[in-house]
Amino acid sequence: MPGTAFADSMKLPGLDPTDFTLLEAPSNDMEDLSVEERRKIQKQLKIRRKMADIHQVMAFTSAGLIIAAEIFGTINFAALEEGNPPYRDLKGSLAAHRVLAGAAVATYWTTGALSWAMPPAYVANTAMDAKKKKKVDSGDVHAALSVAHGICMGAVMVTGVLMANAADNKAWGPLMVTHLTTGYLAAGLVIGSGIVINTL
Repeated sequence: MPGTAFADSMKLPGLDPTDFTLLEAPSNDMEDLSVEERRKIQKQLKIRRKMADIHQVMAFTSAGLIIAAEIFGTINFAALEEGNPPYRDLKGSLAAHRVLAGAAVATYWTTGALSWAMPPAYVANTAMDAKKKKKVDSGDVHAALSVAHGICMGAVMVTGVLMANAADNKAWGPLMVTHLTTGYLAAGLVIGSGIVINTL
């Protein structure tokens, strides 16, 4: 029939209505919450913000203490290797290194405990949020760097204990190099993780 032929000619090639579905409009989770639930989330976010500020200050303090301890450690290492000044004249510098290192370890792990104790951030799980998510997520990078500097700090502590209590003269030198290298690396990663979370 002419009418059927005309209708068939009007069909667009490749467009089959069964191939398409309507996407549901993304819903905002906050709209589904009660007033009390919203207040609870706001309270948690305020606590998280304060704890995050303290965490950041303590992290940079830890990095500063690590670097200070490493500077004393480098000076002491060079002096002990050269034998000048003699060991008896280095006791003050060695003590300063130990005090700074102890303070760095204490503030570092306290900073880590603070981050673990923070209330979780509220995330609205919507399709729109998933699409808007940045390619590089600062939180993920921060977490990866945190794992890295945690490993470095663990290495610093282990090598420090071995040098002080178990290492013989042959092993002491390599342990010291590892101790200093991982210490500087830990400080750099702590600073880097702080920069990343504020810039990305």
